[in-house]
Amino acid sequence: MQRVRAKEEELVKAQEASTQASSEDNLVEFMNPRKVTGKGRPKGTSHYSESTPQKTSSKKKREYTCGFCKEPDHNITTCPDRR
Repeated sequence: MQRVRAKEEELVKAQEASTQASSEDNLVEFMNPRKVTGKGRPKGTSHYSESTPQKTSSKKKREYTCGFCKEPDHNITTCPDRR
């Protein structure tokens, strides 16, 4: 009878030890994901540096004309002659 109880106690201790060991083995460490830098120029930066003056356009702005009557200051959708 004592042998049976001793065996049962050994089995219980072994199960407890294996449960503790397996729970320690199952722990997974999580780390922060790595940042991946994208291709191209970063969004926060400009094409031009602040020290370099930007070139102003030497071309004059073209005055748009109507495609129907060829008059300035309106386009073909808002042309009064087309109505």
